[in-house]
Amino acid sequence: MARGYDYTTIQLAQLLQLWQRDRVNVTFMIGGPYKIVPDIKERAKFLLRYSSSITLPHALVRVLLIG
Repeated sequence: MARGYDYTTIQLAQLLQLWQRDRVNVTFMIGGPYKIVPDIKERAKFLLRYSSSITLPHALVRVLLIG
């Protein structure tokens, strides 16, 4: 199963602008300590890995997505 795409800040900003321009409804799901249930993950159209080089507390990822 795919673990998500790694994007730079600029690439992610461009993707968000594209979704905004195309009026795409976006929902972010942040995996907890038990991950995301596989059937939900399989239905996702896009998987984003926020960081592959460090581990972030889940509450911090929420702050980073808001910012």
